[in-house]
Amino acid sequence: MDGGIEKVKHKVIITSKNAKVMKADNSSDDYWITPQTEICEMIVDIKTYEDYQEVIKVKGKDGKEAKEVVKTFPPKTYMVGYERFASR
Repeated sequence: MDGGIEKVKHKVIITSKNAKVMKADNSSDDYWITPQTEICEMIVDIKTYEDYQEVIKVKGKDGKEAKEVVKTFPPKTYMVGYERFASR
């Protein structure tokens, strides 16, 4: 896949019913997770802020490769991760 979610303006959101989630001060992508129960569940969502497109590479008339838009996706929130683990 050429590109991906890292090329789309987005925000990562981590939530949990049974853990405290705090953003780390030294990095924009690090979080501190403090479990509050023996079994902890975490959900990672991505909220996009702009349309993004699915593209394919096609041969142009001059022999060069060009990108053609197949589908355009509107800004939404997508669940990209779920984890359930036992805390100590």
